[in-house]
Amino acid sequence: FLRFGTQCAIALLWWTFNRPKDCVDTPWYGEKQYRINIWARGFFYYWFAFFIFRAYYFMPLGDATSFEYTWPIVAVIAARVILKESLSKSFVITLVCCSSG
Repeated sequence: FLRFGTQCAIALLWWTFNRPKDCVDTPWYGEKQYRINIWARGFFYYWFAFFIFRAYYFMPLGDATSFEYTWPIVAVIAARVILKESLSKSFVITLVCCSSG
């Protein structure tokens, strides 16, 4: 929780003192049309970090590491299915490259 708290403090300080000039009226928790997307990503990333550290404790290191390296592909697929985001045309090529090792 120390890392999470530090990241939140740095983000809030950065947003308070170094906010882009075109984002003066934008709240730190996101614009209304993107708010669910932003908070869903944060929620899922929190649980990913929690479970990957638990996996390092309970699983062999190589297995847990291989699960961790599949996370980017899982995140993109989940964003497509759950958050209804569009996929780029290069996703299939990226998926093949990541799956082949």
